[in-house]
Amino acid sequence: MKTITFYSYKGGVGRTLALSNIAKRLNEFGKKVFIIDFDLEAPGVHYKFKDFVLRDSVKQGLVDYIYKFYSEGLVDEDLSKYVKSFIVNIRNRNAINLMCAGNSTSSQYWKKLSSINWGDMFYQEESEGVEFFLNLKEAIRERYDPDYLLIDSRTGYTETSAITMSILADEVMVFSANNLENIEGSKQIIKSIKRTKSISGNNIKTHFVLTRIPGGNSPEEKTIKNKIVAQVYYQLNSGNDSKEKLVDEIYLIHTDRDLEIEESFKITGDFKPDSVSISNDYFKILKVIANFSQEELESYNSILKSDEVYSKAMKLPRDKAFENELKYALKLNKNNVDVLRELAIYYYENLQKEEEISVLRRAIRIEPKNPTLLSHLGYALVLLYHLSDNYDLGVEGLGYLKKAVATEKDNNRINVFVEVLYCQGLKMVHKLSHEEVESLFQDLLNRFPNSQMVYNSMAVNFQEAGDLASAYNYVYKALEQDSGNATFMTTLAEISAKDNKENEFYYNLDLALKTKYGIEGFFYYHEFYSKYFTNERFLRLLDKYNVLAKFNKLLKRYNTLVGSSS
Repeated sequence: MKTITFYSYKGGVGRTLALSNIAKRLNEFGKKVFIIDFDLEAPGVHYKFKDFVLRDSVKQGLVDYIYKFYSEGLVDEDLSKYVKSFIVNIRNRNAINLMCAGNSTSSQYWKKLSSINWGDMFYQEESEGVEFFLNLKEAIRERYDPDYLLIDSRTGYTETSAITMSILADEVMVFSANNLENIEGSKQIIKSIKRTKSISGNNIKTHFVLTRIPGGNSPEEKTIKNKIVAQVYYQLNSGNDSKEKLVDEIYLIHTDRDLEIEESFKITGDFKPDSVSISNDYFKILKVIANFSQEELESYNSILKSDEVYSKAMKLPRDKAFENELKYALKLNKNNVDVLRELAIYYYENLQKEEEISVLRRAIRIEPKNPTLLSHLGYALVLLYHLSDNYDLGVEGLGYLKKAVATEKDNNRINVFVEVLYCQGLKMVHKLSHEEVESLFQDLLNRFPNSQMVYNSMAVNFQEAGDLASAYNYVYKALEQDSGNATFMTTLAEISAKDNKENEFYYNLDLALKTKYGIEGFFYYHEFYSKYFTNERFLRLLDKYNVLAKFNKLLKRYNTLVGSSS
């Protein structure tokens, strides 16, 4: 575990925002990150992660943890109650763990903070402050095993900033704006750190970061920037007692006008050495902190490129070129679950069941507890059984659907989509009676009142049972909630056909196709639609919406799938 303290002599220099961007990018590299907000008088790290940590959810934090020890002499063994964990990157299941300062909107926070006498903790005989904070660091290591511990420090030179630098840190990033007050204050801090060894006896490394530097890449702008850097370099390294330089290199963070409107994460995209941007600035600091190998950087750039190709592919028509772009994205990053999932959907739409199942198995090897992937694979296997009559596939699919439901329950979630697919799987594999299916969906309806998905499933079951009055009742309930849903429209069309209302069947089917209904559904529900596959009116309707060519292609695949089982 490498511990880096982010420090600034004065506030307003972008220190906390830099820490947040670095933490996010380390996490995207697959690293485990733990953050401590040690700026107790002006806490704010959780605000940078406002999309992941709700302000109202912060109940306890570092101040509460310290206060318990200070007031009761007790170290709380349950660190988790002081820590917020959140996922910022779905491909990296390692959460960022944040120990907030505490609930700074509460008066109790400020009472506890003001009552802590740091002198008593560190300067009295037999004081245990140093041991307490070293034990906290060790507890974080044992409980969370982070690759990086990032600490946001208090400004100025105080007891708390001293803890973050001299007791906890392996390295210190010193942030400063370009003014005499900031430069001189930072210089004294760096001097103090260089005279200090860490508790382990090692020298504490320092890195100097000059912020709020004007951007621009023209020759004139580069000249101005170089003059600023040279002047600051001279100020830091002149007039020192030792001949050793205080600072070997100055890292820059340029101004970003967007941040004047709203703070946001800026460390995005590939690293471009010749480009002037705050993203590049953060990336340079990241490389200093992490010391990534060339192989890791190349791997990361491939991940970024894969995401870029995937985003472009999603704007293409869903044809062979679309498939090829997704395959290229997967070649760049074999673990891109987004691409695997989208490929699976594409293969589902094209009745390429073996390919669909293959990519889903691959995705589940990466994310074995993803209920969406588990239910998708389970239903794909059940549908292949439905088409090919291979019972073993149906049983295997039902196992995955059951696991998807169990995974949601383990996470204290209930997902109606996953539950409906499981019931559909039970219906098909075990060939349940209409009464048994009705009982399953009625149970779902009791748990998910007014669920349009359950209403539609009930309508299909009643249609198949010949109870058309109930079928109409439930499909209209579904359409009342979502009148533009193409699946509900086709259900209404099917009920109309069963009711010998041919014109209404084609009218509702026309509406469904107009809203881009996926015609692969005709083949997955082949026991109903197969009689229409050679019907001239049906084929004319498909031609009207330019899907007849695709229908004929799918028909060949369908005949192959069905034929292989006979």
